[in-house]
Amino acid sequence: MKKEFIAVLTGTLLLTACINIKMVNVGQKTAYERQLTGTYEELDSSLATVASVRGPGSSDNGSTALSESYQKALSARRRQLFNEDDIAVFKSEGCIGENIRGQAEVLPCELLSNNADKKELVARLVAEDNEDRKNIIDLAIQMDNSLTPANVSDMRSVYHQLLRDSAKSGYMFEESPGKWTKIN
Repeated sequence: MKKEFIAVLTGTLLLTACINIKMVNVGQKTAYERQLTGTYEELDSSLATVASVRGPGSSDNGSTALSESYQKALSARRRQLFNEDDIAVFKSEGCIGENIRGQAEVLPCELLSNNADKKELVARLVAEDNEDRKNIIDLAIQMDNSLTPANVSDMRSVYHQLLRDSAKSGYMFEESPGKWTKIN
């Protein structure tokens, strides 16, 4: 009996020595990610619904029951989708990057160096996109009772990471103040 106990104890110790336990922090950042992606999904769904119910016989514009902040975020998402292709072109050329504050930023690039019209277009696209992001993040905070305006910088950091995780090759990201990296 004593030998069996020692054998089981030895086996258990050997097995625990082979097991590596990795702690994973499933904290606020994950909650922020869920809130941001959920807000985007809800806005995309609302845009699809509004588009499908509008027609010649529709008397409702699809937005009467929506709050002002929801309307702003919905308009913001609509504009983001409209500008998405242009922004992607300028990102792939290195003319627009994502700074560490979760905002788009105009970067010096060859494509804009001698073209005032394109410089103006890129500046407008970046300003609109940053305004749209603000409106969507504001809505995400309003929709979650555990979040406050003090969480905006955390939400922007999470947004930066979500964009980085899904970035295409050639996109520029600020990794630390003033240090930009091109995604491979």
